[in-house]
Amino acid sequence: MENINLSKRIYFTVSSLMLLVIFMFQFSGIIRKKYNSFDENRYEKSEMTGLNSNDEFSVITSEDDVIKSDSRYIVYIGNLDSECGNTVYKWCSYTKRNIVVYRSVGDYHRYNEKYPDAVLLDAEYVNVSKDITTLSMLTDYGINLVFCTLPSYDDFVASQWLSQMCGVSPESSQITASGIKLYDGFLFGGETWYTKENDPDGEFQDMQLTMPWYRTMSGTKTYMSAVLDGVSGEEIENEDQPAVIWRKSLDHAYVFCINGDYIKDISGIGILTAIMSEASDYELYPVVDAQTVVVKDYPVLAFEHEDKVDEYYSRSTSSLLENVIWPDITNLAEASGAKFTFMTAPQLNYSDNNLVSVRELDYFFRLFAEIDAEAGLTTSRDDLTTVEGKLEADNSVFSNYLENYKFLSISAKKSEISEVVQSESEILDGLRTVVMDADDHRGTGLFSYIENDILELESIISGDKYSFYSDFRAKCFDTALAYKNIELNMSNVCEPDKSEMLWDENIKLKSTALISYMNNSGVYSKCSVAETDKRVREFLSVNYSYEIEGSEITVKIDGNSSGVRFILRTRSGELTGISGGTYAMIETGAYLITADSSQLVLTVSDRN
Repeated sequence: MENINLSKRIYFTVSSLMLLVIFMFQFSGIIRKKYNSFDENRYEKSEMTGLNSNDEFSVITSEDDVIKSDSRYIVYIGNLDSECGNTVYKWCSYTKRNIVVYRSVGDYHRYNEKYPDAVLLDAEYVNVSKDITTLSMLTDYGINLVFCTLPSYDDFVASQWLSQMCGVSPESSQITASGIKLYDGFLFGGETWYTKENDPDGEFQDMQLTMPWYRTMSGTKTYMSAVLDGVSGEEIENEDQPAVIWRKSLDHAYVFCINGDYIKDISGIGILTAIMSEASDYELYPVVDAQTVVVKDYPVLAFEHEDKVDEYYSRSTSSLLENVIWPDITNLAEASGAKFTFMTAPQLNYSDNNLVSVRELDYFFRLFAEIDAEAGLTTSRDDLTTVEGKLEADNSVFSNYLENYKFLSISAKKSEISEVVQSESEILDGLRTVVMDADDHRGTGLFSYIENDILELESIISGDKYSFYSDFRAKCFDTALAYKNIELNMSNVCEPDKSEMLWDENIKLKSTALISYMNNSGVYSKCSVAETDKRVREFLSVNYSYEIEGSEITVKIDGNSSGVRFILRTRSGELTGISGGTYAMIETGAYLITADSSQLVLTVSDRN
C-alpha cells in the first residue's frame, strides 16, 4: 500500500513538472511574439543624424591657402587623376590633411615657414638624373620622402645616388617570388606569411609576386618582403630576400619605398598611414571604427525554384532557408563576432506566378528583431523588370504586411545607383545608404555622398572566399580606418545548379573567409549598415588639431565631438591616461580612442 502511494506521488510530481515546462516554453514564446517589435526598424531613430555632404571635410589644394591653413599637409609629385593620385587624395581627405600637387620635382617650392609631413612621389613623374639632387636636398632639410611607386630597375642600376638614397642594391630586373612576408608592427594584425606553407594547394595566393629584386643595405628597415626560393639549393637569408616595403634612415629624414602597385588600390591608404606612423614618435588620426557585414539577397521570400531545391537538397525552399541556412548564418555571425545586415529579396523573378510568402516574411523579420539585426533592400532580380518596377512591387508587399518598417539601406549595382536615388517609390522614403555590390568594387573608393544626404558605402571585400590579397587589404583598412564592409553574396543559394557549389560547401568557404578577415577586430565596433552610416558621416565631418608638449598630447576637435574616434600609434611610448574620452589597446603601441568632449588630453609614458 505504501509503495502504491509513493508511485502516485512520483507520478503527480513528474506530471506537474512536465506541465510547468510546457507552460514555460509556450508562455515564453507567446511573450516573445507579443513584444517582438519586428515591424519596426530599431535603428531608424537611434542612428539618425543631420550630417550630410555640407559637413564633409574639404581638402585644400590651393598652394597659398594650404600654407596659410593650420592643417597639416603633404606634397604630391604626380597626377591626382591617376590611380595612385586617387589613393593619395582620399588618404589626405581621411587623415584631414591638405595637399599641394606638382607635376614634376623641379616645380616643387619649399616653404621654410611650413614644411609638409612628407613628399609623396609617383615615379612616373620623377626624372632621376635631373631630380636626385633636389630630392637629396629635401632630406637634408628633414623632409621625409615616400616613393609610392619606384623608379625603374634601370634607374637604380644607372644611379648610385638613387640606390644609396633608397638603401638598396639592385639584384635582378624581375623575379617571381613564392610568397610574401608581412612583418609585425607595420599593419595591424601582426606578422603574416602569405606563403606556400599556409597554402599548400595554392587556393589563396593572389598577391603581387613578380617584381624587381632589390637587396636592402645597412640603415634600412623592412616592413614587407617577398619570399624567394633558393637557387641551385642555396638558401636565401631573410635579410637578402627581395624588399617590398622598406625604409632608409638618412641623417635628417627617412626615405620610404614601395616596390609594386599597392598604392594604386584604395587599400594603399593603410600603407601610407603605417608609413606616417613609422616616421614620427606619435601619429594620431581619425577613424570610422565600424566593422559591418552585408548579407546580400537573403532571405528570399518567394519560392521560385522549388523543383531544383528539392532535387539538390531533398527539402522545400522554406525548410532550406529556415532550418539549414539560417542556423549556419547565425552560427557564423557568432563565431566571427560580426553583426549582419540582411538585404532581403522578396522576389527575384517578377514575371512568374510565385508570390511572396507572407508566412516567410513574418518568420524572418521576427528572427531579425530577436537578434537585433537590420533588414535592407536589394535591386537584385533575374528578369527584365526595371529597378523602379521592382521597388514598386516590393513596396506593395511591405506596405501591406510590414507597413511600419522603414528601410534605411539598399544594395545595388554601380550602374543602378542613379535609378535608386531617382526612384519615387514610397519604399525608399527613409533611404540613407546605398551599399554598392562587391562585384563592382574597383579599388578606387570606400564611401562618398551621392546626394546631399544619401551615403554610398562600397562593399570593399567579398566574404565568399578567402584569399591572401583580400586578407592583406583587410589589414590595410583596419590600420587606416578601423573599418571594413564585407559582403556575403547569397544570390544563388536557392537556385542550385550542378556547376555551382551547394550550401554545405558554400558555407565552409564563407566561414573561412569571414572568420579570417574579422580575426583582428577585437576592439573595433561591430555595426549594422545604419550604425556604420552614422559613423562614416561623423568621420567625414570631423576636423581636429593636436599639439605635443612633453608627455602630453592635447587634441582639439572642431564642431560636434561626441563619438569622434581616433587611433594613436606610438613608436616607443605607452598611453597611460586620458581625459575627455576613453581608450582601448588594439596592439602594442596602438590605441583606439573615443572622444566625449571637444578636447582630449592624452598622457604617454615610456614603454617598459
